[in-house]
Amino acid sequence: MSTAQELFDSAFSVTRDPRSDAYRHGVLDILKYKLREINQTFGKSNYVMGTAEADAYYAGCDEGHRIAREYMAEQERQFAEAERISMNGTFGGR
Repeated sequence: MSTAQELFDSAFSVTRDPRSDAYRHGVLDILKYKLREINQTFGKSNYVMGTAEADAYYAGCDEGHRIAREYMAEQERQFAEAERISMNGTFGGR
């Protein structure tokens, strides 16, 4: 399973307000894009601008951006921590 799909499943497996298919589609599209797992249909909007479905899709994109930012920040934090531990071990605890 892709990281984008895992993050999506995690976001929607908790108790929360229900979201439309268009909203969920926006979340997953952005997660795939931000994590470089671009799908074939990304960028090919299935929603007509000015409709409630398009609004929902783009609201989902906003959540997808937020989830991706949080994930990438955590990955960066873990990398920095691992690097710090590695450097301390390599240089005798300095």
